[in-house]
Amino acid sequence: MPEKMRWELRHATVEEGYGLRGKSRWVSEALDDFLQLPEEKWVEMVAESDVPLDNTVNEYISVETDVWRRLQES
Repeated sequence: MPEKMRWELRHATVEEGYGLRGKSRWVSEALDDFLQLPEEKWVEMVAESDVPLDNTVNEYISVETDVWRRLQES
């Protein structure tokens, strides 16, 4: 992910009370909320996203099994 997005992810988890160790839980919950939107809404949101691919870094997370399964089915 872009370095700026990585910083924003870390900042959001701390701001929302998850802390840095709660990053994976924060992402899983965000994905779960996202997948509860009507399909046409989230497909449109993903199709319109514009994420620059330069200056990228790795960020490791684990996603809840049921959320991962729903992502794979989508």
